[in-house]
Amino acid sequence: MWNRCMKTHYQRGTIYEASGSFFVRYAANIDGVKQRVSHKLCDRDEEHYSTDCDKVLELRDALTQTEAATHNRDARHGILG
Repeated sequence: MWNRCMKTHYQRGTIYEASGSFFVRYAANIDGVKQRVSHKLCDRDEEHYSTDCDKVLELRDALTQTEAATHNRDARHGILG
């Protein structure tokens, strides 16, 4: 039987620029409370020049996949947060 609480959830987050750097913002469950979290991806330079640049998108995908894997591992072991 399918349990919607156990499904794998992968979110991409929103990329934004602030103070000459790119950040990703997404929702996370921290201590049982859904909160918005931001992580710095990289500084703006010639290689990382816009929010829709391939290199910035790759960094965002790598970070959010890592976060999703950590969350799924913790959920399997009964760790909340």
